Amino acid sequence: MNERILVTGGLGMVGAFVCRALLAEGRQPVVYDQRTDTALVRDIAGECVIEQGDTRDQPRLMTLNAQHRPAAIVHLAAQVGQIGRAHV
Repeated sequence: MNERILVTGGLGMVGAFVCRALLAEGRQPVVYDQRTDTALVRDIAGECVIEQGDTRDQPRLMTLNAQHRPAAIVHLAAQVGQIGRAHV
């Protein structure tokens, strides 16, 4: 299958779990996260594409989409303490 799936927030606890599940299904996770700490995905980092960036950066997301052509997006990115400051 080897579909590419964009996972925003993929370096977090839930994102790492989702990336493992995608790999188990034969899919290619493309992780997009503002964080740089890969500790939670250390065991699978070599099997994932990891891109650093902020989901509020629309031009970067458009470039990422054009570059990787994901079949789907799993949006898990969030910031602690940002209630009421959602960005669309």
